[in-house]
Amino acid sequence: MLMEISDFPVEVQIGTLQNLEEKPRISYFDPTVVRFLVTLSSSLINDVESRKHADVMAFAFWIRKSNLEITVSKYQADRNRVGYGMCLHIAPANVPLNFAYSLVSSLLAGNRNIVRLPTKIYPQIIFLIEKLRKILDADEFQDIARSICIIRYEQNDDITKKLLSYANLKVVWGGDSTISKIRSINTPAHCKEIIFPDRKSISVINAESIHKLSISELSKLCEKFYTDSYLFDQNACSSPKIVFWLSGGKDTSGIRDKFWQVFFEVVKTKYVIEPRNLLLKFTELSHIVATSNQNLAIGAPGSLLSVLTFEADTEPFGARLVNRFGAFFQDDLERLEDLTSLIDYRIQTISYFGVNPKRIADFVINSRINGVDRIVPIGKGLDFDLIWDGYDLPRSLSRAVIIN
Repeated sequence: MLMEISDFPVEVQIGTLQNLEEKPRISYFDPTVVRFLVTLSSSLINDVESRKHADVMAFAFWIRKSNLEITVSKYQADRNRVGYGMCLHIAPANVPLNFAYSLVSSLLAGNRNIVRLPTKIYPQIIFLIEKLRKILDADEFQDIARSICIIRYEQNDDITKKLLSYANLKVVWGGDSTISKIRSINTPAHCKEIIFPDRKSISVINAESIHKLSISELSKLCEKFYTDSYLFDQNACSSPKIVFWLSGGKDTSGIRDKFWQVFFEVVKTKYVIEPRNLLLKFTELSHIVATSNQNLAIGAPGSLLSVLTFEADTEPFGARLVNRFGAFFQDDLERLEDLTSLIDYRIQTISYFGVNPKRIADFVINSRINGVDRIVPIGKGLDFDLIWDGYDLPRSLSRAVIIN
């Protein structure tokens, strides 16, 4: 029985494991789930405390009524779908509210859920958990309350093995090492797996388009680029680590310098780097420079922003992108097609400015690129969608019952 897990050091934040032994009480895109999410959204948006956390506000707007109505309309044609049953979510350590997006996706698919939170204590998580507790106390949401258990525990294979023994589905977010560790634990043969391994992202900017912007317009673009990159210290899989300047064969150095100068002004007003992260940043940069076969030109040196100009070679670069905390690579592209040999499965998102997204999509598809699942304008890199890393989550987290 799941209640046996109480023999282990597990900190239960919401719900009880015993409730999850029952059959699911919610259905695929259950109207009660939608009402619950709308209620949660309103509570978050109307609380001034939410404004202290940009990611909380982003989550609240994602589950707001108008957005959910659009989402429901996309899936309302689905017939005879049902959740798999018990879903175990392993949340990543570096994106505080990722657990909430994973949970919502699974609730909409009609599953019961055990969510393992990051062990690091984030104020956003504390705040959101308290909101969830209050709303789940309402009588109308008791079926949902019985479908959720949110827990925290230090890495413990025995606990994870016990939880997996009851799972019909596991969703694992995190690094490749985390995924390998979870996969090494015996799992029931019927347990479906959805994994989100290490991914990296890049930006493609048309240099001429930057040249045409006023300082005010460029500053607004830099604000968006800041949101994509600095909100989680470039740890998010969709945060850009390289900027490729689409040059058409022209010298872009002046345009690049102008962009980074304006961007630095934005960064200075918003970003504070922790001493530990500053040490990590320069340790990582030093390693990159020491092990590179190129003479890397480092511009904008400092604690808040560092830019390394390099020349992309003919090998995929995804595995080498370890830069964080406001460190960026940059290089020129004469043509978009020059990326063909450089991108592999590790590249998740291309954010763009001044480039037709259809052109990027045609390039990715026609070149049979083994990677790139998202093409978004700069400023939308962190926007979560129910289609993520190529998975249509509500459909991937549920099964179809076919009638012939």
